[in-house]
Formats: sequence, structure tokens, C-alpha cells
Amino acid sequence: MPDTGFGSGGMARSCPVSAAAAPQPRVLCVGETLFDGLPNGIFLGGAPLNVACHLASLGASVQYASAVGNDRLGIDAVRRLNNRGVDTALVSTTDAAETGFVTANIDASGDASYEFVTPAAWDYLEPSAELEAAASTADAVVYGTLASRDASTRDAVR
Repeated sequence: MPDTGFGSGGMARSCPVSAAAAPQPRVLCVGETLFDGLPNGIFLGGAPLNVACHLASLGASVQYASAVGNDRLGIDAVRRLNNRGVDTALVSTTDAAETGFVTANIDASGDASYEFVTPAAWDYLEPSAELEAAASTADAVVYGTLASRDASTRDAVR
């Protein structure tokens, strides 16, 4: 075999490569949409939301189910999720509460404590036929424990 130029005298071998790509996993993420108020800024977050964004960046087909307030933060959260390739068809908007917000307080020793605005819009995620259908066709379901604090959202997760 001819020298490939890789290393000192490395030899190339022919390797068959499959043209068929692995199927794209379908993941449903359910839970809290919130903004974290940290000492160095305000950041979109919530565990299931973060998972949804990371999985989408890795090529998974991700649906996200949550509720946001009818406010600027809710609009911004949905826009950012869409820009990251996350399907937000299961994100509802509610007038009952604002989009989730958490303030992180850091003490002198560097330990954090958190203040949650309650109720938060994610507490108003309702069970639906669309959510049930998404869960039944997903390869995996990821849910956040914060979103399970309210009975309505717990029912939606079930």
C-alpha cells in the first residue's frame, strides 16, 4: 500500500463505510423553564430545558413541554429554544403566572442558596392528548423534579 503521509511511513487500508446514518433519537423533555439570576448575569435554564438544548445540539429530535408566562421572558425562552433546534409546540403560554425566575445568592464561603418566584408558569403545564402522544412515540422522556412540585404538572409528567 502507498504511504499516506500520516506519521512516519503509515499505511492506509481500505475500510468500508456504511452510507446509512443511525436513526435520529426522539426525546421528549418535560419540566421547568426558568431564568437564573446569578451574580454575573441572567441565564435561561432549568434542568430539562438544558438537556433539551444539549440533545438537540447533538442531533437528537427533541420536543420540549413546559409552560411560560405571557411575558417578555417567556417569549425570549421560546425564541431561544427554537433557535437551538428544539421543537416548542408543547410549550404553552399562561396568564396565571410569570415565566420562572430563580435568584441565586452566594454567601461569603461560596455556597449558593436559591429563591424561587412562586408560583411559576411551569406550574401550569397541563396534561394533554398531544403531550401523551409525544411521550408514547419518544425513545426517551426526560423530566425535571422542580416541575413536579405542583399537582397539575405532576399529572402532565405521568
